[in-house]
Amino acid sequence: MRSADTVLRRARRGAVAALLACAAAAPALAGGPLYVVPVNGVMKPVRWSGTVRVYLDVGNLNVGMNCIVDENYNCVLDEAGNPLFNSWPRYRLGRGKLVSCRWTLDDVRARQASGRPLNGLYASGGSIAARRDRFRELGGFLPIYRPYYSEDMDLGTRAWMRGWATRCVPESRIVHPGGGTIKRLFRARRVRATRIRNQLIYLALYTPPGELLTRHLPWILGRALMRLLRLDTTMLVGLAQAVARAREIAATRARIRASQPYKTLAELLEDIAAR
Repeated sequence: MRSADTVLRRARRGAVAALLACAAAAPALAGGPLYVVPVNGVMKPVRWSGTVRVYLDVGNLNVGMNCIVDENYNCVLDEAGNPLFNSWPRYRLGRGKLVSCRWTLDDVRARQASGRPLNGLYASGGSIAARRDRFRELGGFLPIYRPYYSEDMDLGTRAWMRGWATRCVPESRIVHPGGGTIKRLFRARRVRATRIRNQLIYLALYTPPGELLTRHLPWILGRALMRLLRLDTTMLVGLAQAVARAREIAATRARIRASQPYKTLAELLEDIAAR
């Protein structure tokens, strides 16, 4: 995995744009694909698994590293004693949003015992390894999500539509010293509004417009109203920002449909769950 380490070192100081420039400029590997590791400035792999290389070499796109660990390389657990959800992102489509499917270490063990892969919708941008050729064929991250959030989820979605899976690899580890950078560099209200905006953009890209208006929009408006009653305007701001990009959303959706196989989000999540 020497090529991935090279990309990682070059990308460590920059954001996504710097990483993509680095990946595009990196020389091709003789005898194998180049692996792109889109991590931010505070995350680094502390252990590569042989499973990672085997999985990528057979033509898949992403590998989500299993555990995010602290500076002492201890696995970071939630209050229930399980690894962070980002290690294995699993979702179902709810009303107006994606709903996370919680999991435990027992679920992981049961899957492994039955020989079923730990497939997820995407690999978190801070803990991902991806084949360079697949990454570039997809066009990388979509600019509609700038400056941050949901671009990794979108990448995994488009990859699944091409039959390129994303899988959690429990044998690998990622260290995240010092916490994330986004919340340190941007005001909290802007971060929340941007997250909401991009979640809504993502939903709009992969949901039929009629279904978006009739099934999802009423619930989105209802949640925005409930937040407003608590004097929290961030969801309204995020919704307004998403609506303002309606033409860009429509154009982006058209480009995706013209350039690759396309499924609705509901269909895709059913396919992933069945694997």
